[in-house]
Amino acid sequence: MELDVLPLGQSFDVRGTVETKLPQVCSLCADEYTLDLKEKFHQIVMNEDKHTVSGFKENWSAEDVEVWMPKVAGQFDVGDMIHEVIGLAEPLRPICKTDCKGLCFQCGEELNLRQCDCSPVVAGQQKVETSPFSVLKELKVN
Repeated sequence: MELDVLPLGQSFDVRGTVETKLPQVCSLCADEYTLDLKEKFHQIVMNEDKHTVSGFKENWSAEDVEVWMPKVAGQFDVGDMIHEVIGLAEPLRPICKTDCKGLCFQCGEELNLRQCDCSPVVAGQQKVETSPFSVLKELKVN
């Protein structure tokens, strides 16, 4: 982890990079894997009144910096800040690899390991569509 803390009057300009490994469970195939996370952050730690910050730039945008309000004025815990950065960077729907095929919705077979017999259903040489929207292919609009 890299961390730079610059005082700005009664507030602080905090920026850095967090690198960690997070255990995850793939949302498609349910396999466990490790996510390598590297997240940059830039936050201003201040009290509610932004005018107490000497050198505060009015033209900072939301992409540049996030204002972080400490629980106790004049004090902040870097651990809480890092925990928040990691929590916000963690994926909502983790996927073990970009080409993960997931589980068969009918039999539960992991499709990364082998193709099951029910998805897609094969009748003779033709694939039978299992999507509920496949009936729309026959729809004719005048």
